[in-house]
Amino acid sequence: MKKLMFAAVAASFAFAAAPALADAAIEAYAANTVVATGANGAVLKFHFNTDGSYTMKAGDQAVPGRWAVENNQFCLTPQGGEKSCSPHSATRKIGDTWAVTGADGVQYSVTLVVGR
Repeated sequence: MKKLMFAAVAASFAFAAAPALADAAIEAYAANTVVATGANGAVLKFHFNTDGSYTMKAGDQAVPGRWAVENNQFCLTPQGGEKSCSPHSATRKIGDTWAVTGADGVQYSVTLVVGR
């Protein structure tokens, strides 16, 4: 499970931004949950914080990390893992769903949902 979690975190889902809360999408991410469902059935829930930290939950396990936007790229760095980046979109809002291919090669459907 730990291997799956780190591979999934490395996916860099392109859905947050820098701690300064520079756009409307960032405010939505910080107040809600980003859910990524893999084609392999894995469900990952991300909770982003305004201080640049996040927690990714998979089942009963949680992996903390740091996030930032660098050169219009959203970057995730899981604790004990390597940073990975993907394009950032400042237009995401509650209910939006988009597709991402993770660094592990798994296709993810990513949705911004209300609440934590």
